[in-house]
Amino acid sequence: MKYICIDIETTGLDPETCQIIEFAAVIRDTKTDEKLNESPSFHCYVKHKMYQGGAYAIALNARVFEQLSSKKPDAPIYTRDKLCDEFYEWLKLNEFEQSKTNCKIHFVAAGKNFGNFDLQFLKKLPKWNACFNVSARILDPAMLWIRPEDNRVPGLKTCMDRAGIEGEVTHHALQDVYDTIMTIELGLKNLWK
Repeated sequence: MKYICIDIETTGLDPETCQIIEFAAVIRDTKTDEKLNESPSFHCYVKHKMYQGGAYAIALNARVFEQLSSKKPDAPIYTRDKLCDEFYEWLKLNEFEQSKTNCKIHFVAAGKNFGNFDLQFLKKLPKWNACFNVSARILDPAMLWIRPEDNRVPGLKTCMDRAGIEGEVTHHALQDVYDTIMTIELGLKNLWK
């Protein structure tokens, strides 16, 4: 199965008033033995005319704002419209096909909190709904690492700990995608033992 793991960084928690400022995606195919660092990746920052959001999220993402104001950022900087255009072309280059009826690209998504957080922000992008059709079935590592004694769904850090992955959640979109993929793939191996 082919899936795309996506993570975003935002200026806050509310998709009505806050903005995406970083976007990352990695394509994985469970039928191959491709190493994670060899998988196709897409990473960019998203600029806006004005930024609004919460002080905590803005401080947490100071690194992103440094990149947005840098003369030599470590990834491309796009507008909201250009993000959708570039991501769409990247998916086509990586052999994701357009629907014959509406030209949308359909894909299975993965990500920690993707369905109830990231996707709500992505749907606010002007071109997202016209370009992409995300499967209702979303891979979330929490479902692979939840335990009966948990009082709530585990976060990415708990999933990483349970999978034996050292480190912290970085709030760097591309690194968080890699950590999410590792927790998913280790969880699936654990399931299939």
